Amino acid sequence: HQVCNIFHEMDDDFLYFLDAGGFREAFSIDETVVLKRLLLRTGRFVQTNLNMVRTEALLMDRLQSSPHIATTFGHCGGSMLVERSKELYDTIVPEQRGYSLGRIPQSELSEDFVSMNKLTPTEKIEIAIAMAESLKDLHSLGVVHDDISIYQWMIDNRGTIVLNDLNLAEFLFVNGTRYCQYYTRFEGRF
Repeated sequence: HQVCNIFHEMDDDFLYFLDAGGFREAFSIDETVVLKRLLLRTGRFVQTNLNMVRTEALLMDRLQSSPHIATTFGHCGGSMLVERSKELYDTIVPEQRGYSLGRIPQSELSEDFVSMNKLTPTEKIEIAIAMAESLKDLHSLGVVHDDISIYQWMIDNRGTIVLNDLNLAEFLFVNGTRYCQYYTRFEGRF
């Protein structure tokens, strides 16, 4: 397949390492494209992880009409090419954030507490709406995401907030007219 040939002909010497997660690593190919692939050298190239990456690639491909899902350029096996984007986390949580709120109740916050970023209330609402719309698009396919955090969203080259990481997404199955109970991969949660 022509897309697979592109993946297999890539020279690792020209890839710039960006980051790694639990079972995948990301490399910059240039200023516009990122290669995400399974960690090949650590024993993480197993069927379960391969299936998660393949499911993610198929979902992202299916959702390309959504402006709230990252643009993909193709996939092969345990690898996929996606649009390079800026991390939303860097916009929301500045490096010099002072301290983390964690789970401090609102009643215990000081009256002179100020926001830890420079976003206006309107910008914060727009970000929240964009994040919700990306999840709505994902849920429209009967899919849930088992790893939702601020790190899953990016700001693409158009300035749009996009969901960029679907590797823990799973399909909900319908039994008659109701969705079946969904259990997460992580012990003790459902």
